[in-house]
Amino acid sequence: MDTLREIEILAKKAQMQKIPVFDVSYQVIEQLRADKANTINFVAFDFFAGILATAASIILYIGINAWMYIMNPLTQFFAPLKEIRLW
Repeated sequence: MDTLREIEILAKKAQMQKIPVFDVSYQVIEQLRADKANTINFVAFDFFAGILATAASIILYIGINAWMYIMNPLTQFFAPLKEIRLW
């Protein structure tokens, strides 16, 4: 019963203490204002990404055509004869 009595005494002491006041509203408002001020404009990034995507698609198109030309055995067989008139 001694332990229960000590818990009751601690509970009464805790009830007598004042609750500390925490005000974080100013910090939250400052954080929100800082986030608005530091927004990044993605227009330059979008433009750069569009140019790179266009360049990549052109290179891919040229690369596939070159690969198909190289991989065709008849193309390689007749490659020396391109400049010679057969008929």
